[in-house]
Amino acid sequence: MHQIQSDLVSFRELVPEINDTGYLTHAIFYYPAKFIPQVVRYAINTFTKEEDWIIDPFAGSGTVGLEAYLCKRNALLLDLNPLLNYIIPLKIYPNKERLNKGRLCELLEGMEQSVHPFMPKWSNVEYWYPQEMLETLSKYWGFAKNIEQNSYSQIIESVLLKTSKHFSYAEHRIPKLYRSKRKKSYIEDLLKAEWKDKLKEMVCTLSLKTLQDINNFISITQKHKNRVEYKGGIDSSYYQVGHACDALITSPPYLQAQEYIRTAKMDLFWLGYIPKKKSEN
Repeated sequence: MHQIQSDLVSFRELVPEINDTGYLTHAIFYYPAKFIPQVVRYAINTFTKEEDWIIDPFAGSGTVGLEAYLCKRNALLLDLNPLLNYIIPLKIYPNKERLNKGRLCELLEGMEQSVHPFMPKWSNVEYWYPQEMLETLSKYWGFAKNIEQNSYSQIIESVLLKTSKHFSYAEHRIPKLYRSKRKKSYIEDLLKAEWKDKLKEMVCTLSLKTLQDINNFISITQKHKNRVEYKGGIDSSYYQVGHACDALITSPPYLQAQEYIRTAKMDLFWLGYIPKKKSEN
C-alpha cells in the first residue's frame, strides 16, 4: 500500500500582494467562514484571463465577486441568503465618483435627533437586547431609513448591522445565532458604563472607515469596466445562467449551512426583510 504524501500550501505566500484579508471593502460586512481573498486571487490568476466570466453559486459575502472585479474579470454571484443583495452594492461599489466625508459627517450629526424609530418585525427581538439598548438602536435605524436613500444611508445601515450585533446578547464570531453567558456578562458591564457614548462613537468611526474603504476601492478601479451580477435569496441549483462562464470558483456549503442563514436573521430583520414563510424559527 502506497502512502500518499501531500505538501502544505500557503496561499498567503503564493499571493504576497494581498497582505490583509480585510483590505479595501472586504471587511465592510461581517460574514461567517468567509473565503480568504488570497485563495480566490490565486484561482483567478491561475485559471482565468481578463474579461472572463466567473460564477460563484454559493457567493456568501461576495469575496469571489470583489476579487474578480479587482482583476478585471466579470462575475455572477448567487446565494440562498438574501443578505447578498444588501452586501454587493457597497462591497463592489458601482459608481466612479468619490464619496464626500463632509456629507456623511453632517448626516451622522443628525442621528441623535431622530424622531422616527424603527423596530424590526421580529417577535423575538426583545430576547436579544436589553430594553434601553434596543430603544437607542431603533432610533438610529429609524434615522437611517428616513433620510434620503443613497450610498450614504447604505453606509450607515452597514455599520448599524455591526453595532446592532455588538450591542446585543448574540455572539457574532460563530456561525449561528447564539446567546452566550459571556456576551450577557459583557452587555451587563456595558450598561454600567457610558454605553451610549460608545455606541455612537462606534457608529461614527466605522462609518468614516467604510467611506474611506469605498473611496480607496473607487481609486483603484476607476478605469474598470467589467461587470458583477448578483442574485441573493435564490437556490442556485435551479437558476438558469443566461451566458457562458469560463470558471467556477466557490466554497461549497457546510453540512450545517442552514445555520449561516439563521446567523443572518438578525441582520435581515433590521434591514426590514420579511421572510416569505410565516415561521420565524
